[in-house]
Amino acid sequence: METGERGAVVVDRQQRTSVDGVWAAGDCCQSIHRVSGRPSYEPLGTVANKQGRVAGINITGRYATFPGVLGTAVHRICEAEIGRTGLNESEAAEAGFATVSVRVEATTAAGYLDEAGRSRSS
Repeated sequence: METGERGAVVVDRQQRTSVDGVWAAGDCCQSIHRVSGRPSYEPLGTVANKQGRVAGINITGRYATFPGVLGTAVHRICEAEIGRTGLNESEAAEAGFATVSVRVEATTAAGYLDEAGRSRSS
């Protein structure tokens, strides 16, 4: 079976592997990044769920495709929340894109909630 990015199984848009009659989905296989058009490894539950649905539809003789990933992920570690989408700077440079990097510090709570650092009486 052919492997690619980070040792992940190479699949086509129908989740078929290089072995006839074998499909793969989820954390074991790579995807295509929709911005760069290049192979990408995104081991996330949302990706696995969508790939699994596509594989299941195709295994039963119907037709479906997985369009790829956008590289979106959000993580929370204690009080820190980190999110990303698209390409990082090195991925963008490899794909031939000019880059702009921005760091945004903000709250994820609505401004009227106590969690946003404002009191409800103000």
